[in-house]
Amino acid sequence: TSKSVGGAVHRNRARRLIREAFGHHQHEILQPVDLILIAGPSIRTARLADVERFLLRGLRQARLVQTGSSEP
Repeated sequence: TSKSVGGAVHRNRARRLIREAFGHHQHEILQPVDLILIAGPSIRTARLADVERFLLRGLRQARLVQTGSSEP
């Protein structure tokens, strides 16, 4: 997370949200892969469900999870 996300409190919250969302869906990933997730300023107002939805959309576009994987 860069300073474009906001101050330290916002950056730490963004990291926690991303880790939590990834933790919920890490076992759905079809193959071993290294991911780099970059948080943008819009994460400041996002809820966990929003972050999960964005994460799953990106994983589906990269064909790293099955299309019918669980929706938050």
